[in-house]
This record gives sequence, structure tokens and C-alpha cells, in this order.
Amino acid sequence: MRASLILLSALLTSCGKPSTPPAGRLAPVPPPLPAEFAAPCPPLTELAGKSIGELTQADFDAVLIYAICQRRHAAVVNAYVGARQAAVDWNAGQ
Repeated sequence: MRASLILLSALLTSCGKPSTPPAGRLAPVPPPLPAEFAAPCPPLTELAGKSIGELTQADFDAVLIYAICQRRHAAVVNAYVGARQAAVDWNAGQ
């Protein structure tokens, strides 16, 4: 009974201490983002030889696709740069 009380008190006191990461352990830094992923969306090309209605629809579709591309590109680049910078900052503090 006494041994279980000692063990319980030892376990409870260790729970109150904040955990710290191991000293000297560096975070892996991702390599720079490849140019094909970092490149912005290509510019839209003008369509020729179509009726006004078809041209309007094609332009509307292209604008939607381009807007989606811009959002995805910005999200990928910002997330990657943020994660890479966090790893670099972590390693600098070690």
C-alpha cells in the first residue's frame, strides 16, 4: 500500500511539470518550393472567331477558373513559406 502511494505521488508530481522538447533536436527544414508550384497562374489568352454569346460564356468560365487558381496558388505558397520559416526559426533558437 505504501509503495503504491509513493508511486502515485511521483506520477502526480511529474504531471504538473510542463513538457519541453528535447534539447538540441532540430526541425527538418523543407527544401525551397519548386518553381512549378511557386509560379503564378498563367495569363489568360484572348479567344477569337466565336460568337458574342460563346465568347462571353468562355470568358466567364475562364475568369472563374483563374480566380480559383489564384486562391489555390496563394494558399499553397503562404502555407509552405510559413511552415518553412517556422522550421528555420525553431532551428535558429536551438
